[in-house]
Amino acid sequence: MSSTEDSKLSLTEDHFSQDKYQLDADTDELMSTTSQMESAIDKHIKILRRVTDDDIKKKLVIKICELRIKLNQLNDINEQLYVCGHKLVQRNDNKIGSQLICDQCLKRTKNKIFGLKKNDNMTLICQFCQFVVHRYCQTNIMRKCPKMMFEESALNVNQNEISRNVILKICPEIGLSNQDFRCAECKATITPTNSRICDYNGLYYCNCCHFGQLDATLIPARIIHNWDFTPKPVSRSSLQFINYIKLKPVLFNITELNSMLYGLVDELTQIKRVRSELTHMFKYIRICRQPTKPKISLNNYLLDENCLNCYSLSDLCHLDKLLLSVSDAHKLFMDHIINHCEGCRGKGYFCELCRDSDDLLFAFSSNVANCKICSAVYHKNCYYRQNKVCRRCQRLANKQMTNDSTINESIID
Repeated sequence: MSSTEDSKLSLTEDHFSQDKYQLDADTDELMSTTSQMESAIDKHIKILRRVTDDDIKKKLVIKICELRIKLNQLNDINEQLYVCGHKLVQRNDNKIGSQLICDQCLKRTKNKIFGLKKNDNMTLICQFCQFVVHRYCQTNIMRKCPKMMFEESALNVNQNEISRNVILKICPEIGLSNQDFRCAECKATITPTNSRICDYNGLYYCNCCHFGQLDATLIPARIIHNWDFTPKPVSRSSLQFINYIKLKPVLFNITELNSMLYGLVDELTQIKRVRSELTHMFKYIRICRQPTKPKISLNNYLLDENCLNCYSLSDLCHLDKLLLSVSDAHKLFMDHIINHCEGCRGKGYFCELCRDSDDLLFAFSSNVANCKICSAVYHKNCYYRQNKVCRRCQRLANKQMTNDSTINESIID
């Protein structure tokens, strides 16, 4: 067909290829995430720049506007909601499984509530305590997030003392009579036959507030006192509390709570030794100005010498991973200080007692002893052989005495 015939029939060069620009309305249902929406918008914009037909351009512009409106709606749905301290974010039911139950209406999140909009049936989960709720039910939430209780406690105490909010007695049962035969949370009437005890706080709950073995979890008191990691059934509120202290993390001082664990658990002893050396290494790394210094991937409390015996619940549950993490950091720090950084290496010591100039000492070395007063470093054998007498402290004391005598003489004159 010639070009003159094409013009008579009102045909353009890309007339027969316009099908590739046709928009499938069914694909809108498949786009459920912001990334999919954004990629679809970008795709339509690229097509718009290539198309020359005005009608198709108008359709593409309308389609892009519709997609942008849907993207804004989806962003509003995905927006983080704060209710009773809960930080609620949307989760995809296909990814989290069908076992989740809404803590407000007690219906499975897979089962949609009849008569509600699609957005209202979406599942929201608290990022702090894993509280689960439908979007429609989030306005009726009564249970507060454990984060609020810890924030109130943090106003008067430091982080290490916040662990006092955690019950560290094994199932401190008080009996149904002391609860007036009412559920500890919703205050519904209960009896010994239709109630369940929470292994964490020892209180009795109704079947709506306590799901039995479905909510079995690790108990902090059993771990610290008995080194028992057997999951026990707890109430919904206790489960969310324990989930929160795993993520926060809340620190437990092993020396104060149960120092015998160091003698029973070999990993704890190894971790404490490595952490002790890491605290000294961190002082070098912190003031090092080299851009190639190793990046710190450990939590701050693991490098704080005041928290040397403190561990989070997650640490105690995964000692193997913790030992591997601190050991890797130990190797990186030591390699940087001793082999790769002249600045850090220049902060080493020579033993003043034996005057061995070939052996460079660091505060984190295993064969050294540190003066508790001036932090001077010596060979451990040399230091104890001199009855722990520090040469640096002696020089400072003599210098102070000389200065004092000079001042006294000037006053007398």
